[in-house]
Amino acid sequence: MDSASAAFSLRRGDDGSVAIPIQNADGSYASIDGATIRFTYGFTADGPPKGSKTLDDGIERGAVEIDGREVPAFIVPMPASETIRLQAFRTYLFQARVTFASDGGGGAIQTVLVGSFTVDPSQD
Repeated sequence: MDSASAAFSLRRGDDGSVAIPIQNADGSYASIDGATIRFTYGFTADGPPKGSKTLDDGIERGAVEIDGREVPAFIVPMPASETIRLQAFRTYLFQARVTFASDGGGGAIQTVLVGSFTVDPSQD
């Protein structure tokens, strides 16, 4: 499975979320049962992260609708209390890295999504 890429924007001070379905090379969607995820973001690829989240930080296993069917996805919350601390007119790089479940523990680690998001100013 190759990493997917994405770009999006969010408004500073608003609640939002990022849905991360994981697509296999054959077009099917990977199971996220038992998998863990780390979503990090920052200004540069090699700089320290400005934010990092795991399942313990509110990321949930859920589903999103794609082409009329529900597929498993991690849902990363971006609450207003967090987005208000982001700089408007700034672009942040992000990555989502998943550790898949395995019978013996210590499953495969895969960066499944990379990209960027921009922060729009609030209207306050």
